[in-house]
Amino acid sequence: MFKILKMHDADRFLKIVEQSQGQVLVQLPDGSQCDLKQNHAAREIVRTMQPREGGICLDLSDKRDLPAFIRYMAQEKPA
Repeated sequence: MFKILKMHDADRFLKIVEQSQGQVLVQLPDGSQCDLKQNHAAREIVRTMQPREGGICLDLSDKRDLPAFIRYMAQEKPA
């Protein structure tokens, strides 16, 4: 599990989600998880939200997807 603390380009983030090999699970406030690849409503919420202090907790079912998310988090906000 890892956290995204800043969402500087939600569309690019969601593109990474769509291209992932496995599930991309987001942890919801009630402790349950939702697969961003399968749940359109969850994707729309992510598109419009800004992460709170604790960030957005994600869990990947296929660890080969992790490098794409790390690159996303490492890049600065586009000009």
